[in-house]
Amino acid sequence: MDTDLDPQNPVPSERANCESDRVVETLRREIVLGVIPAGTPLVERTLGARFGIASRLPVRDALRRLAAEALIDHPPRRRAMVRAFTGRDLANTSEVFEIVDALAIREAAVRRSPADLEVMQQHVHSGRRALSTHDAESQAHHAREFRSAIFTAARNTTLSEIKERIEARVWRMVEHKARHTDAGSFFDDLYSAISAQDPDTAESAFLRYMQQWRQVWKISAFNEIDAHLTTTRSAPVQTTPKRHVASKDPGFVPEFEKIATCLRDQILSGRRRPGDCLSERQIAQEFSVSRAPVVEAITLLVLEGLATRPMHRSAALVRGVPDSDVSDFFNVCATLDTAAIVLAAERATTAQIDHMRQIVDDEERAALAGDLRLVIEKGRVWREVLHQMTENDVLSDSVRLLHGRLQMLMDRVHDALKISRGHRLIFDAIESRQPAVAKAVVQRVFALDWHDEVTIPV
Repeated sequence: MDTDLDPQNPVPSERANCESDRVVETLRREIVLGVIPAGTPLVERTLGARFGIASRLPVRDALRRLAAEALIDHPPRRRAMVRAFTGRDLANTSEVFEIVDALAIREAAVRRSPADLEVMQQHVHSGRRALSTHDAESQAHHAREFRSAIFTAARNTTLSEIKERIEARVWRMVEHKARHTDAGSFFDDLYSAISAQDPDTAESAFLRYMQQWRQVWKISAFNEIDAHLTTTRSAPVQTTPKRHVASKDPGFVPEFEKIATCLRDQILSGRRRPGDCLSERQIAQEFSVSRAPVVEAITLLVLEGLATRPMHRSAALVRGVPDSDVSDFFNVCATLDTAAIVLAAERATTAQIDHMRQIVDDEERAALAGDLRLVIEKGRVWREVLHQMTENDVLSDSVRLLHGRLQMLMDRVHDALKISRGHRLIFDAIESRQPAVAKAVVQRVFALDWHDEVTIPV
């Protein structure tokens, strides 16, 4: 396998990724803590000088990763800027935090080991000492470590991926709420329930805490929260006149996006299979380009969950779902989709419902015609519309991380009518605009043993 790796002479992409990690970690911390206020422009040249990086490539990669975490806004061919954390962001993050952490807590209660409990107990005790001495920084540190220990105990790689994707937004949320809520005995109660392997009690303790937090913050009052965040956290933003940008062809597509699109299609169609090497040198030769756009294209696929970079970083691997993880993967997908469907029943617009009805009708016709490929494609569009209905970009970003691999798994399902019937039932529930009905329907649909059909590769 060509890894592009020379141990005596590390390739530029290896150094670039190490430098990119350093930029991401530093800027992430400064943005979350408010050291860099909302509205601050992030200029590649300035950041390169600050971090002592001659090439713009690792800085550009870092900005793309921070944009994926919703810490900055980085439109194509525009200057990046630190994103404000608004009341809407707070509400959206809270919804996903509750969904993901509740599942992690349940699985940790079932799967935890004595070593996991020892780590949790250490952070519970240390957090209690920090609380008694009013050491907010230490208290926050042990709260983060306690949460990380829960995800470790859950032993669900898909959940850990989602946690990593939303981590910065979660701690931005916690940074605001920690000053106005007292965890009290929450960590003690949660630890006791996990220790007793009681997932129901553990989840109930967590949900009670979230309810307490919502009562304090009145999270539905977005304007009130925005006003509070503005007066307590935001610093004045220095504005500069916008530079004139010459108009370009609106149909222009950057080279790295063309490469990413081609590689994505190859992965989803099975021409590049899980474990295959994405060699930067070979791909650059294939597209007759330099390595720079290839590195950016692979970074995009990594952010979409379709590729992963091993430790040596100079080559990426196509990512799949190991057979041992399929059940956990579907469980996470089902949990996120259930939450999305309940929210869609509450929030979908008439236009969105009409759009989904057309998709479901097209999907049924394709199923009756035996066109499995079209059914799967319509199912992908159906899921995109579903997550637009939720009006929660944090949830959409989390699910987008799994969509590509979910499509790869669904390619192994050969019952087109089963897929289309499930989507029809869920659509009817959303159209009823009754969240409780929608939740019951989706749980019945997801009770189908999808994972039994996809654990054996074809």
